[in-house]
Amino acid sequence: PRIPTTSGAATYREIISWLEGRGPFDAIGVATFGPVDVRRGAPTYGLVQAPNKPHGGWEDFSILATLRAAFGDETPILVDNDANANLRAEVVYGCGRDESVRSVYFIINGGGTGGALGLKTEGYPRIVTGSSFDTEIGSTLVALHDDDRSRYRAHFEPRLHVGGLVRAEDVMAHDSFARRRGREAREVPVGDATWDAVAFYAAQLCNHVLSLAAPDRVVFAGGIALGEGFDLHRVAEHIVAMNSCGGGGFIPPLRDLDAVRGLLRKSALGGDVGVYGALTLAREAALSRSYC
Repeated sequence: PRIPTTSGAATYREIISWLEGRGPFDAIGVATFGPVDVRRGAPTYGLVQAPNKPHGGWEDFSILATLRAAFGDETPILVDNDANANLRAEVVYGCGRDESVRSVYFIINGGGTGGALGLKTEGYPRIVTGSSFDTEIGSTLVALHDDDRSRYRAHFEPRLHVGGLVRAEDVMAHDSFARRRGREAREVPVGDATWDAVAFYAAQLCNHVLSLAAPDRVVFAGGIALGEGFDLHRVAEHIVAMNSCGGGGFIPPLRDLDAVRGLLRKSALGGDVGVYGALTLAREAALSRSYC
């Protein structure tokens, strides 16, 4: 069912009420928006930390403690951010299943922008993450698209950083459509310059990821990325342009349009990737009996 996102306590009260009528469970997996502490075994594991949500009541809300109180300490529970969980699902069930794919970078772009890198071992991804905090690719600074620099500069001026750069999430996630066009992404027609701007920012993130980690696939999901207006071919064209200016000195494969297009995918699981992500975590928890 669709449960409205309000405060942490109210939202999970609804979730638990729905689950209680369908238990007991061998294990529970949670794929959540972040930032959330995903360090298994840490004292603050499963704690939401300053989320980018308009609703109050999420900061310092413990998903793990809330679920433990409802289902007991004997039920294995794993909590991860949506990008990490969805990456797992994409490797196990989606477009990362191909044996030739050894590494996947997953970018989720909807209400926010997040990412995760997974190295595949025996068909299952090992998530590459930090020891003290989780990665947030949406905080990467990017250069403004020409259209945003001219027509919409006033909307993004307060968000500019040193050098005229801006956080990727501020200019490519859901709220950026309302700031530019006064409407939701699904109401912005295919071919509108806003979609090209989003492709330009996605290309900058891909260029960073491909240059640093060279994954075999970069997979996109989320309400914006799965939208009809988000064109992976245009993302590829921007990547090639970024690596072709100045006459050389860049990574040769990233100057080949067909090669770059072959690296990019939209999630094979579509809008259900989040559900598959949570199920993948639950399966892992059940098999490992991970109580965290």
